Amino acid sequence: MEKISVDFEYLTTDLPSWERNKVINGDEEARKRADAFREAVGNFIREIEQLYYLDNKEPGEIADHFFRQQGPAAYTPEERQELIEYVERVIRSKLNK
Repeated sequence: MEKISVDFEYLTTDLPSWERNKVINGDEEARKRADAFREAVGNFIREIEQLYYLDNKEPGEIADHFFRQQGPAAYTPEERQELIEYVERVIRSKLNK
C-alpha cells in the first residue's frame, strides 16, 4: 500500500466509505478523482488570489463572483458567509508566507 500524505485533502471531504477505502488502498481511478479534486481546489485558490490581489476585490465581492457563476439564488446567506471566511483564510495564508 502506498503511503497517503497526512495533508491529502481529498480524504477530508465528505467521501463515502467505499471511496475513502479505494483511495487508501491505492485504487488508480480513485487516485485520479483525488488528483482532479486537488487541481480544482488549486485553481479555486489561484482565482481567489487573482481576484483579491490583481482585481482588488474584497472577500464579499469574491464570494458573490463565485455564486454568480452558479446562478441566482444558488446559495444561502450562511453559505455566503462561509465562503467569505474561506476567502479570508486563503488571503491570510498567502500573507503569512
